[in-house]
Amino acid sequence: MTPRYRQIGSMFFVMFVIVVTFSMPNASALTPEHQEILDISAKCKQDVRSNDELTFAQKAVNVKACALEARLSAQALLVPTPSSAVQILQHQVRDCEAKYPIYKMIGEIGFLSLERSTPARHCTIMYELDEWKIQDSSRMNALVDGLSDALQEELDKDIQLRKDIVHNALEKYHSQH
Repeated sequence: MTPRYRQIGSMFFVMFVIVVTFSMPNASALTPEHQEILDISAKCKQDVRSNDELTFAQKAVNVKACALEARLSAQALLVPTPSSAVQILQHQVRDCEAKYPIYKMIGEIGFLSLERSTPARHCTIMYELDEWKIQDSSRMNALVDGLSDALQEELDKDIQLRKDIVHNALEKYHSQH
């Protein structure tokens, strides 16, 4: 193959890569809801930074509050598809069933010390559910629903705790100044 043909071949390959790259949908493109959250957060931060009545420290705290609210709003949009969430939980139920004899033998503290993972914590939650005692064909669905509800309850508590911490810190800061 002559150098000229190699050059033409290389040029066609580069063009092919460019066409394929730009014809693919952008997986990281923001949804309108995400963009709106980012816009609101940016406006909030801009308003705080341009407020001359606030000290530098007050601006820093309030900008953090803007970012936290945006992050919480964005997290609320990140809901997995029901089928993928169910598949993940079904897999976790099967893993927990396999690990249950170890849990019974060494107890919760020993189990969590041995496993040291979030799925292990989920197993201990599941072992305490009333649904764990079910032995018929509805067991898998009951465990998936029960674990899902328990995890959602923990997530809701965690989100509320984080909000309370930030709001308490803001109140404490504002009362000192």
